[in-house]
Amino acid sequence: MSNDEHLLGEICEFLQSSLVNSLLVTHPNRLCLSSFELPPEWSSWWSWASEISSGTDSIEPKWLTVLHYYMDPPEDGEQSCSTSLPPELRWLVGEARRLQLPRSSTPSLPLGTGQFRGMSPKKAHEVDRMVQYISHILSATPKLDVIRHAVDIGAGQAYLSRKLRDDLGLHVLALDWSDVQTQGAARKDASAQKRSKIAENAMEQGSCAEDRAQAALAGTGSLTYKTMAITSDSLLETVTDWIREDAPGPVSGDPVQDARQASSGAASGPTHVLLVALHACGSLTPSILRAFLAQYKLAGDGPRTWTPQAAVIVGCCYNMLDSADFPLCRTLSARRGLTLTSNHLQLAAQVPSQWLRTEESAKVATVAVRKVVWRALLEGIMEHDASSGRTRPSEGGVCSGQDSAPGWTGPSAGQKRLGRLNDSAYADWRTFLARSASKLEINITGKESKDRVMESRLEVFHVLRCLLGPVIESLMLLDRQSWLQEELQTTGLRSELVNLFDQSTGSGRNVAIVIMPKEKAD
Repeated sequence: MSNDEHLLGEICEFLQSSLVNSLLVTHPNRLCLSSFELPPEWSSWWSWASEISSGTDSIEPKWLTVLHYYMDPPEDGEQSCSTSLPPELRWLVGEARRLQLPRSSTPSLPLGTGQFRGMSPKKAHEVDRMVQYISHILSATPKLDVIRHAVDIGAGQAYLSRKLRDDLGLHVLALDWSDVQTQGAARKDASAQKRSKIAENAMEQGSCAEDRAQAALAGTGSLTYKTMAITSDSLLETVTDWIREDAPGPVSGDPVQDARQASSGAASGPTHVLLVALHACGSLTPSILRAFLAQYKLAGDGPRTWTPQAAVIVGCCYNMLDSADFPLCRTLSARRGLTLTSNHLQLAAQVPSQWLRTEESAKVATVAVRKVVWRALLEGIMEHDASSGRTRPSEGGVCSGQDSAPGWTGPSAGQKRLGRLNDSAYADWRTFLARSASKLEINITGKESKDRVMESRLEVFHVLRCLLGPVIESLMLLDRQSWLQEELQTTGLRSELVNLFDQSTGSGRNVAIVIMPKEKAD
């Protein structure tokens, strides 16, 4: 059994354990309802979470105690607030930390500083880091140095596409499902090209030979935009049409590069293509991987217009994953009893290890926890008032909206939705109640006294669920990696999971699925 298969088995057993499963199948909004029955596995930590400080004490909230234990567990014999955690919580938090894939970025790659106008520092970091990595594998892997064409799938505003063209001199096809995104990307590109003329003039007036050579290489690339509904089949068809009709030929303008291509037969054979995606939402990642495998395995079926030689795919938005896309590998397909629900998929995007990274991120995390907890408390208030006739039952439900905890079905037909509230609504309990009452058009006066015991329980409950997120993400990534290893076993390719992004930026996405020739890059 491989290490990946062993880890997959451990993760499955952990997620299917009674304590973990009970946390995953229960939504916070249910905890304050009269129908809620406390699972027996919760009794110890539920009691512990109820031990709140008095108004004059400065003891840290219990949810922070759990988070600190997760981030920095005490050494043997060391005393801290976190050592007061019940044994089952210490087990759960410890296993959640142990079973997730490492999240530190690849240390050997330099971090650049390039940034497009209108791009956030976080996005700039992701784009820059990905281009650095792609440049590294193209130059360090002999079978990849002939690649001159790339397809950016789910390109959005095409920041990555333009960097691949401008920095690496690649011919790029930028694909996105949104025409608004595609048109916006084209406008940004036109504006950037105007500004680049100034830089070109400065380059001509005086610069080193190396800079001029780099500028000449960048000028050899091109960029084509296309809007489409992206599936495995449509992706293959669109790339084939682009290579046949629109894409520039394999000649790069660089004599050394062209000589390499001629000697390798690339000029007369199928065009070598790199597939990339920085925001492969939901099922887009498996769709790209299926297209890659299908096109690559056409080798024995006659001449091909193009062949995929490498891929660098970073997924996101697991909540949009189609149920048919998990599990993929044989190891998990043969295992019974584990199904990823909407609860699992929503939680997979959580990165609690970054919540206390900076003072600002800690403030953001505190508000995020408060949003989930206070909405759950409101649910209990609404149920009580509806049963006493103070509110109409048809308006008694609270739908948490897009920024809520996962798995809540929301109100039934005819009920109002609380939806998204600005962060200012969570400044204090009275403000939250007033904003909620106004939006739901109900009267909940007299509820200014918050149930602090239940608040503490809900905070701990929510944080425990979020700590499971990285484990769920690891399960999905290992499933895809194991599946690719099965599919690529008889080919000249290999796959691996690569941590691309520096987590100091707070990026939730940092693991790329990489496919490349079996020869190791330097």
